[in-house]
Amino acid sequence: MITLFPAPRAALLAAGLLLIGFGGVWALHSGGAWSSVAAQFALDLQVTTAAHRFSEATLLGLVALWGGLAVTLLSTCRTTALTTLSVGGLGAVVAYGASEALKALIEATRPCQNSAVEVATCPGIGSMAYPSNHTVIAAALASALVLTRPRLAWIAVILAAATGAGRVLAGHHYPHDVIAGAGLGVTVTWAVVLLLSPLTLSVTSRFLSQHWDSLTPRPGSSIS
Repeated sequence: MITLFPAPRAALLAAGLLLIGFGGVWALHSGGAWSSVAAQFALDLQVTTAAHRFSEATLLGLVALWGGLAVTLLSTCRTTALTTLSVGGLGAVVAYGASEALKALIEATRPCQNSAVEVATCPGIGSMAYPSNHTVIAAALASALVLTRPRLAWIAVILAAATGAGRVLAGHHYPHDVIAGAGLGVTVTWAVVLLLSPLTLSVTSRFLSQHWDSLTPRPGSSIS
């Protein structure tokens, strides 16, 4: 029998993860001299446009990897894995929403907005930096992939790390923006999976058991 609610241990663990994630964002929000120095060094390298495009490409790579795995699991009716991946994707959406709320609350500017170095891709003054949305989404998708298929950890983690590094080299973020974003993406996604997977697994299993035969053509039958 599949329970519709998370076990108390799972709920406590999820609460602990959320506390770590949001607490970490708040603790790091002031940054530090080390972060400013690193961001200025990145700007001085003058690779901002290439780094911006690179970080966009690596994030799209994670999205494509998530989508490709979802199609594979759906076609083979891997209910448990598909549920974990889907809920992990929902976790990425929740993490992004949390990041946007924190941006509006903290209102931190970007290194390219504060520097004399001209950055062609620098967002406008009203675009806040902390935490890094790109990194939040990348870390969240990587978490969903790792939870679903641990053997994909190496490529998922590399792509997520490359996305974060690219945001710093692009001059869009300080290193502490990226670190906080990564922590938020990971903790929120894991918490959402812990809280929602029992419910979604039950619903998905019930749907597939009732409708899969009608959705899958029998050998020798034709679809008009």
